[in-house]
Amino acid sequence: MQVSIANDGRFASGHAFITVQDCPPPGDTPWFYLRRASDRMYLSANARWLNTLERIPVCGGLYRDSTYYIPIGPEILSELDSLENHVFSLNGLDPVALEIPPVLPTGLFPDTTGAVGAVLSPSATRLQPTPVPEPEPEPAPEPEPEPESAPEPVAQAAPLSMGTAEVTKQGSGKGLLIAIVILVLLALGAALYFFVLRDKGEEPAPQPAASEPAQAKPEEPKPLQSEPKPQDAPKPEQASEAAAPTPFLSTARQHLQGNADPAQSLSLAKPMRTMEADSNTSDGAFLLIEDAAQKGNAEAMFLLAQYYDPASTLPRGSIQPDVSQAVQWYKKAAQNGIAEADAALKALKAQLEQKAASGDAEAKRLLQNI
Repeated sequence: MQVSIANDGRFASGHAFITVQDCPPPGDTPWFYLRRASDRMYLSANARWLNTLERIPVCGGLYRDSTYYIPIGPEILSELDSLENHVFSLNGLDPVALEIPPVLPTGLFPDTTGAVGAVLSPSATRLQPTPVPEPEPEPAPEPEPEPESAPEPVAQAAPLSMGTAEVTKQGSGKGLLIAIVILVLLALGAALYFFVLRDKGEEPAPQPAASEPAQAKPEEPKPLQSEPKPQDAPKPEQASEAAAPTPFLSTARQHLQGNADPAQSLSLAKPMRTMEADSNTSDGAFLLIEDAAQKGNAEAMFLLAQYYDPASTLPRGSIQPDVSQAVQWYKKAAQNGIAEADAALKALKAQLEQKAASGDAEAKRLLQNI
């Protein structure tokens, strides 16, 4: 079987599908598992990495012409790292390598009618806007209130008539009362002006700002200071501590961010494959060798097989031995002209035959692939 992964063109983003070529019929209840090669952890259906194998049921898969299309959602897709090596198995069949490119190509998922499904454009997946109801007509403005009528002026008392006509007692009483009211009003107005308005009009002018402070005394000249002594140059030990080297795993990841050349990746990784290499250095070399091997470099294929070979004595960092992966990459290296790969494959086969003779079922299964 050959397995690849591509973006699902039926969705704008976040969805993909796994294509399994040369695949037998999957049956009524198909399932698959994904295993991370670096720590042999299994991915679960709810996007968690577990120590034990968990079956992921296939939802919406399509089998046609010996090819099985398995759609996966964003929760599974987000856990797949292009810098990791993954193993895929369908219905418990022999696991095969699933390569995750840094940028997934966009594929077309076939529909059930036999035609290839069209890629949804962004406009087709965008929700239609909800029609906005027309605003209700604004109510008519309320009529402005009529201005209040000015208070009627107090009628002044008519001047006393100087005529000789006789004034009645009632008329003289009213006139006297009006005169007293006018005098009281005048007195109140004068008092208001004298005690209130007059004080506001004669507010004291703001006081001028405080006099300028006395001029500061000139500072006495300070004695000349002696020139500072030059600091001692840093010791070689301090300089080496300040310029600590970058961990090789970080260097490898930065190198693989672009379109890394396989030969250049291999030249960076080979000097690190020593018995003194620590786990960080071994993991960085693994990423470089794996990338070069997947791009067709034969020597990188052989070195990658050594990482998985349980008989190899070189440090492998966090990578766990995997006989099936070792067999696969030894075969590819031998097919591309690496003579040492054929010898290593024979030695690995001899170990498997010993285990199979002792009743190891896994060893018997692996011998069938060799």
